[in-house]
Amino acid sequence: MKQQNPLWIITFILLLGSLTYWLTIPPVVTEPIPAEVTHDASYELLTSIKETTGISFYEIDNKEFVWAISNETYEYLPLMITGKRMSAKLIPEADYQQISTYLEAQGFVKSQMNTSFNDPAHQGYDGYQKNDLVCKVNIAYQLDNALNERTGLVNTEIKCGPNLLTE
Repeated sequence: MKQQNPLWIITFILLLGSLTYWLTIPPVVTEPIPAEVTHDASYELLTSIKETTGISFYEIDNKEFVWAISNETYEYLPLMITGKRMSAKLIPEADYQQISTYLEAQGFVKSQMNTSFNDPAHQGYDGYQKNDLVCKVNIAYQLDNALNERTGLVNTEIKCGPNLLTE
């Protein structure tokens, strides 16, 4: 019987070991770098709401959202707004009301096309507009699971950005 060259055996073992290593090494996962939050009119408005109301909102970040506009024939047209958002969880419903009061005091008016309370007992949103700045204020009521009644606490999210088209 012919004897195998030990160099081939060593080469085979090294290749097999390398292949096993590269197949079992965990992939390097890099976290995406969040986009920088610019200090524009949306940012300034959200900061002012946070400071004025005293609500413990999370940090402001970038957010795209849909704003409804209509054309000459009153067709609904969704427009993507690139803006900012901030949110708060489990705040008293009275604190949530301060947001609407603040926006209206600053000259914002409700946009009926951007207001929806599909289920007034559970959630909805109000749209506000002043010149080219638009905001959507979302609300989700916290319910007592046993009674299915409101607890008086809500989760809210405010999204604001420039509407670069005229309605």
